Amino acid sequence: MNYNKTSLQSAINKVNTRFAKGLNDDDQVFNMFHIAQYTKGYYIKANYNTYSILTDLEHLQDLINKFGYWSNSVKLFNEVLTNKGGFDYMSKLNNTVTK
Repeated sequence: MNYNKTSLQSAINKVNTRFAKGLNDDDQVFNMFHIAQYTKGYYIKANYNTYSILTDLEHLQDLINKFGYWSNSVKLFNEVLTNKGGFDYMSKLNNTVTK
């Protein structure tokens, strides 16, 4: 199951629009994160009261900056990266941020 940037952006826009109207749909947020886990190259950034799109590399770098390279958060995201694009994809991103 693979999604693209457009489908992820559409899911983000849907959640942000509903939130702006005062609606809270946990199933829509779940769907958005589900799509993000299968969209190679992109992920979700949770802002104060909205979500936005960022690259997998940016998200990995944010996690490293916030929790450290050997943290559980980075380990879990590396599993997501491996599911998205295989071990080589995950390794390439990790090698990029650790240089």
